[in-house]
Amino acid sequence: MQLNLLDTTDHSKEHILKQFLDDLTAKFGKDTVKVACQGTKQKKGWNLNREFLSPCYTTRLLEILTIQI
Repeated sequence: MQLNLLDTTDHSKEHILKQFLDDLTAKFGKDTVKVACQGTKQKKGWNLNREFLSPCYTTRLLEILTIQI
């Protein structure tokens, strides 16, 4: 871990988390637990299921719901 003189982040819990991840790796094997940014390695690959894709309510102003009281 590289420390910065201007860093104000509380790093006290990082050691506990790292130890926990090391324990999981020792128990269940390498690459069992990954950080989300590491991605997934599936044989068929992962694709978005468009059936559950939400509408673009936040990007298309004309589709914003209006409620009259």
